[in-house]
Amino acid sequence: MNKELKRWLKANNAYKQCIDSVLKNKITNMHDAYNRAESQYLVWAVTRKGIMTQRDCIRFALFCVKQVQDKLTDERSKAVIPALEGWLGGTVGNNEIKRVANAAYVAVNAADAYTTPVAHVARKLQAEWIRANVPFESLNLKVIR
Repeated sequence: MNKELKRWLKANNAYKQCIDSVLKNKITNMHDAYNRAESQYLVWAVTRKGIMTQRDCIRFALFCVKQVQDKLTDERSKAVIPALEGWLGGTVGNNEIKRVANAAYVAVNAADAYTTPVAHVARKLQAEWIRANVPFESLNLKVIR
């Protein structure tokens, strides 16, 4: 693992399991990680602040929520879909996105959604979406390539 990658992982508070996976898979730079990392670690890496553009983050969030759309029972969570679509289409502003996202966040935490068995499958879908829709070159990872 190169020094820049190690420094980046440490600065972003990477879990030990993430670092172990990087070592096990002989990932030496972020380009390797983008192409070969285990799903949960790729999703973790590209969702760090400042890595994806705001638009790509919104597109990613919309993709994620649509994967579980039929399971949503809370209106706060359901409201995210039209809000994100509206933001991408230019009809919803940043303040509205923040309001809807905060409400959905409260709903998710109340439901403890991350402990469900679906989470692992969702992360695999998320990683596939990232690789298909966000070119590595567009990520803000120039320092650690």
